[in-house]
Amino acid sequence: MAAPFSLLWLLAVGGYVSLLLSVSEGVVCYSDFDERSGGCTQYLGEGVSEGDCCLNIKYSFKRDPGAPCESCRAATWSVWSEWGPCSVSCLEGVESRSRFCTRQEGCKGERIQMRACSYQDCCPQSGRWGEWSLWSPCSVTCARGRRQRMRQCNNPAPLCGGSCAGSSADLDDCDTQQVCPTHGAWGSWGPWNDCSASCIKEDSRNVPVQSRLRICNKPTPSSDPPGRLCEGTSEERRDCNSLPTCPVNGVWSEWSEWSDCLLLDTRIKCDNKVGAQNRKRRCEGSAHGGDDCGSKYKENRYCYNFKRCRLNGSWSEWSEWGLCTPTCGQSERTRERLCQPVYPNYPNTTVTQTQKTVDVFPWGVPIGRCEELNGQLQRVPEKRECKNVPKC
Repeated sequence: MAAPFSLLWLLAVGGYVSLLLSVSEGVVCYSDFDERSGGCTQYLGEGVSEGDCCLNIKYSFKRDPGAPCESCRAATWSVWSEWGPCSVSCLEGVESRSRFCTRQEGCKGERIQMRACSYQDCCPQSGRWGEWSLWSPCSVTCARGRRQRMRQCNNPAPLCGGSCAGSSADLDDCDTQQVCPTHGAWGSWGPWNDCSASCIKEDSRNVPVQSRLRICNKPTPSSDPPGRLCEGTSEERRDCNSLPTCPVNGVWSEWSEWSDCLLLDTRIKCDNKVGAQNRKRRCEGSAHGGDDCGSKYKENRYCYNFKRCRLNGSWSEWSEWGLCTPTCGQSERTRERLCQPVYPNYPNTTVTQTQKTVDVFPWGVPIGRCEELNGQLQRVPEKRECKNVPKC
């Protein structure tokens, strides 16, 4: 212990502060005492007298650093410890517990208690191993593997929880004398091929695709003995969704009707004078940089104007019989003869101002003039009853 020295202590006792100066040999003082372990905690200092340290009865002290801890309270027994282990693992033994006195001057009573104990009523007896079993089949069907044999602890069997020394299993190497097959595995994917088209058609569900291939060669399956082929497909496909929309070229609409057959201000209707007329069409649907239709959007021709002209006519032959109407009950069918106009024998070509010979076409619907037939001038119908029509 260090030589005595002056120590300034500040202690709170009953609400007042006491300043103590000690020059005599003292104790090591602590501010707490552990009731369970009997140890001093919360070190305060050393060189103070026992009386000064214990002005607070909650404090504790050691007479020197290696001495047991003592409480500042009156000497009392600590609580009993837990019961210790039994002195033997089988049959009957004893177990003990202890307590400690908080002051060195001692406490009245026993420090240690002892009582009888027993973990089990019998002691374990070892057994002996039986014979080894036959070796199991080899763990593999080709190359080298492992095999196993077993034995039981039953010759005799152990008693009261005893066992047999050693292992119940024995392992050994085995050789099947067979070459193992090599199973196939895929190699890396190759690069993606070009897309099947350079653009995506508008409003089409068929998007261009591209593909890539891989080969079953990492490793290639053996043939003798035969190895397993690679699982899965050798080709992978994906849609080319990032392509631009395909250009859409324009297409011609249907031709319009021919315009009236005219010749400037000259009246040519129902005459053999040649006029001109035209018809037009539109280029539709061009989109996304597609081409126009090209060619010509307007067509001209030369013509004779027969619109509503009265021309000599002749009766046509009878037409085919029409359908039976209605389809049930009283039903009939009809055929007819029509008065068809006979066009005059006008020239079917003409020469233009550029001395080019061109065709001339009749235009307009004329009205035929036929001799009266069955009291009719334009149309002669004939009706006939349909036979065996189902009832309505």
